[in-house]
Amino acid sequence: MTSNGDLWANRTTLWLATGGGLGRFPIMPGTLGSLLGMVWLGALISLPNAGWSLALAIVAWPLGIPICDKAEKLLNRHDPSSVVLDEILAVPFAAFGWLAWNRPFSNPTGDHWCLLAFSQCFLGAAIVFVSFRFFDICKPWPIGIFQKRSGGFSVMFDDLMAAGFTSLVTYPVFWLLYR
Repeated sequence: MTSNGDLWANRTTLWLATGGGLGRFPIMPGTLGSLLGMVWLGALISLPNAGWSLALAIVAWPLGIPICDKAEKLLNRHDPSSVVLDEILAVPFAAFGWLAWNRPFSNPTGDHWCLLAFSQCFLGAAIVFVSFRFFDICKPWPIGIFQKRSGGFSVMFDDLMAAGFTSLVTYPVFWLLYR
């Protein structure tokens, strides 16, 4: 028998793991989760400085591991497609190559990242988004190795690797665009 506290904790876990229920959408839940990840990225870059943005992204990522682990157990499925927290939390890491070259993110004094600049850089956001989805869906080696394993770490880590591949591949593209 499940107590009310356990029921509440389980519902909260699934709500977080599914991106507020977005992952339960029957069509392209990973893509929808990645779009929510772009919103998360927008929230991060709206913070007053890049250091806080990076720190929050780094702290949030490992917090997703136990959530995804518990969601996998509650849903009794290996890396369920409805669990999109892994995409959401990985997207900021996919944008590192873009953010390294995107000078419009700083105001003239260089001490504040601007959300308006994010909206003005649709091309960069689109390149990051499409590249991340490519690597997340195709799972080239070694990403696919982690996709086959169970547990919250593997659920989260394959998306972090897809984000890393995205950042590495898009960095030269942004070098050409922003140099």
